[in-house]
Amino acid sequence: MRELIITSLCQLTYDNILTILGTLDIEIMLPCLPNLEILYLCGPFKRRRQGSGNLTDKSCKLISRCRQLRKLDIGCQRKITVAGVKRVIKSCQQLRVFDTSIELLAKDYITLLRMAPQFMLTFTIDTFYDEETYIHIIEETNGQFVLDYLYESYGIQEFDVEKLSDDTYIQYKNRKDLLMQYMAETERYITLKSNKSIWGKKEED
Repeated sequence: MRELIITSLCQLTYDNILTILGTLDIEIMLPCLPNLEILYLCGPFKRRRQGSGNLTDKSCKLISRCRQLRKLDIGCQRKITVAGVKRVIKSCQQLRVFDTSIELLAKDYITLLRMAPQFMLTFTIDTFYDEETYIHIIEETNGQFVLDYLYESYGIQEFDVEKLSDDTYIQYKNRKDLLMQYMAETERYITLKSNKSIWGKKEED
């Protein structure tokens, strides 16, 4: 029964990994989770450019086997390189939201975005650009990715999307609406699950 519940698990965070699986070793846990859709493995927050977190590109190889992933957060895992991130986006074709802490030149960010799954709505990295560069990145990727999501999450004033060309602006706003809808649905899903124990029964008062 326990094995059946674990293999049907759809959401996993560092907060409940140890409780559910009894280990923090992703080499042990991820092969047990073929239906995983939401995975939070954000490392400890430290100053930018300061190494933190225990995950590496080898970890990304394991994560890439979770083909049903829709939302993945490996932020503040600064041992992960572009190679590890590429492996994930090539394998996890259902990804909608992908948060990382890699740092890229704008041209390399554009290349990586063009490799992303068709369903992906936002793909954040740990590099901040000026407004002109953000506009250029969005134009070059035809408005497919919402890049001001990170700005909103951290309460930073976002760049002016009104500066986009008409066609790109329409596409970008549509993708942003889809992202906000997806994030709302995800929050409702998490809230529903948090009102139940990990075994699917309501917690006792």
